[in-house]
Amino acid sequence: MPYFAYRCYPDIVAPHTPNPKPHTPHPTPQTPNPTPHTPTPNTPHPTPHTQHPTPNTPHPTPHTPHLQQLAR
Repeated sequence: MPYFAYRCYPDIVAPHTPNPKPHTPHPTPQTPNPTPHTPTPNTPHPTPHTQHPTPNTPHPTPHTPHLQQLAR
């Protein structure tokens, strides 16, 4: 196995140099929304619900009992 001359030793590593350009904050800060949301109230339905015009009529022919009940 060949010997690599570029081995990483902790005592040879160059010290970290800080970033020369400091961080500048964002130039325009965020401004709040100028117009707040105004909710519109619910308006009731213009036409009220009307009941069904024709009421249910009972069935014309009444229920007849089963033939087995008649045979008793």
